[in-house]
Amino acid sequence: MKQVFYVSQALGRHAAIPSILSSARRRNLALNVTGSLLFTGGYFAQVLEGEEPALAEVMALIAADARHRDIRILLDRALDMRLFSAWSMAYTELPGMEDLLQQLGGAQAVAPERADKLIRLMFDRCSGGAVS
Repeated sequence: MKQVFYVSQALGRHAAIPSILSSARRRNLALNVTGSLLFTGGYFAQVLEGEEPALAEVMALIAADARHRDIRILLDRALDMRLFSAWSMAYTELPGMEDLLQQLGGAQAVAPERADKLIRLMFDRCSGGAVS
């Protein structure tokens, strides 16, 4: 099992989020993929967890999606246990995080600890009920 975490520039509008979530949840359930999507207004950050073939399929769809630009994979690692096992695709917004996501997306290298902190923040928001 693997975990992939990426940041991308969001080209769509906030109104597209319900449609994105609906299709992602259906697809992820079928592929046994779990995760969380964060939207800041200008950027997406997403954690995906699952088996390699399923994650490759999902990432290929994301790469072909015109709502994403400049996709930057920050973590791609083996995973013993899912962190987001309760959600086929959790969703949260974190106003004020856009500058951080812009920095992460444009950085040449990102320390795994920094990416892990953002993943943990996303998980804490989901666990605390700040999720749809």
